[in-house]
Amino acid sequence: DLLGDNVYSQVFKGSYQHTEVAVKRLKAPLQPRDRNYFAAEVSMFEELCHSNVVQLIGVCTTDKLPLVVLEYMVLGNLHNWLHDPSRTALEHKQFYQIARDVSAGMLYLHQRQPPVLHLNLNSCNVLLGQGLHAKVADFGFSKLKHEADHKVTRGNNKTKQIQGNTAWMAPELLTGSDVIAKADVYSFAVVLWEMLTRKTPYDGMTVYQILENVRVNKRPPISGSCPAELTKLIQRSWDPNPAVRPGFKVNLYFLMQSFLMI
Repeated sequence: DLLGDNVYSQVFKGSYQHTEVAVKRLKAPLQPRDRNYFAAEVSMFEELCHSNVVQLIGVCTTDKLPLVVLEYMVLGNLHNWLHDPSRTALEHKQFYQIARDVSAGMLYLHQRQPPVLHLNLNSCNVLLGQGLHAKVADFGFSKLKHEADHKVTRGNNKTKQIQGNTAWMAPELLTGSDVIAKADVYSFAVVLWEMLTRKTPYDGMTVYQILENVRVNKRPPISGSCPAELTKLIQRSWDPNPAVRPGFKVNLYFLMQSFLMI
């Protein structure tokens, strides 16, 4: 069964040792210069173990198109959940639970030595299990994604994919500036906004319009009904200056306190 399809890869539902798994197949063959990089990324991935990070089960590189076998998350990704009109809005407890889970997973990645930066955090890369337990997915292999971006057919799907990624990306990622971990904090703030509104950030805009909005520091509007402290957290987290953005340790503390107060 096909679970997902984007410009870089396809994800299928499969079975391994009587357990359901997700099998990701890259769309572009590994270039000789990328093989060592791929091996290093896999080695890093294998060492990760956290309840809010999708688990790597195995890798197959015998085929021209590498296969990555991952933990299967039964409820799919957060983006589809939020934008499914048949579902009701997240309850307060569900909102803070998912936000807390994502923040905990990202804190774990950032505290690794060396730190693991996601650089593509968005609602499509937050996967949901039973009870809306959330896990961060699709980090790493960023260089391979970049290579694939130049090898697949250019078309509407690609344009939509780029636009979707752009809407969550920090200004420094879009301008080619030095990238630090705080780029992921910016993306997390956009995910929080999306969870609150159930809207796609910068919906209907072209890539160039999104870039201009980000450049002039114009962010999606936050509803006045949003709790004041959460509004402040989001605004600080998507500040154009990375130094102003709180780290995931601060985010997690706030979200845990908010969750416990419900």
